Amino acid sequence: ITHGYEEAGLTGDILVETAITTDEVRLTLVDSAIPFDPRSHNRPGADDLGRPAQERQIGGLGVHLALESVDGFEYEHRDGRNRNTLIVNRGTTN
Repeated sequence: ITHGYEEAGLTGDILVETAITTDEVRLTLVDSAIPFDPRSHNRPGADDLGRPAQERQIGGLGVHLALESVDGFEYEHRDGRNRNTLIVNRGTTN
């Protein structure tokens, strides 16, 4: 929100869509900010992640944490909107 709207001087809404099946949970965030595919930007490396926060480069940590915390991620820019889908597999218990 900060990067896509506020820093770009834009306003807009964010739509949250959810889908739950027996196999997975999908959370899709839809916005009209400038196109941004998180997978196409540098994420912090192991050396940067091992440093104290005040010594790290700014940027990318939120994307890194989000992508590392899910089982799958999809991005598309369609009809002037970003669609970021986070996928978590549902474990089955026997």
